[in-house]
Amino acid sequence: MGQMGRNLAYGFGRPLPFTLHLMCNIHMKDNIASNLSELGIQAPVAEEYRVDILGKNIGSTRRPGLIDALNTAEFDTMLKSLSEKWERRHPMGGRFLKYFTKYKAEEIKRTMTAEVRSMHIWLVLVSLQVCMIRTAKNA
Repeated sequence: MGQMGRNLAYGFGRPLPFTLHLMCNIHMKDNIASNLSELGIQAPVAEEYRVDILGKNIGSTRRPGLIDALNTAEFDTMLKSLSEKWERRHPMGGRFLKYFTKYKAEEIKRTMTAEVRSMHIWLVLVSLQVCMIRTAKNA
């Protein structure tokens, strides 16, 4: 997460202490695309990596990606099963795997998996309730 993301998470965290920070798919896609490009991994191969991570909707069918993991254990299993494929897919695939594992995997597990997104809805409701109670006490 960049400095701007940390500032936003801190800013929202103060009035809504129970909320989770969710990483935006667009920002994650841009970050991944930038690294793939820096490594010389271009379309259509780069798109294969992005789909492996972010999934893809094809009509009414979802091709799941790592962000669709139901929990962190499933994410780790999915990433492990992709590792060899990523290394073989492109000569720089091993370098991308190292980048992803070091800089993105934990961030996705913390902010993007299906488990986190489903918890987020519940926590937002709890946080709003807390804010309403605080407001009522101060009125």
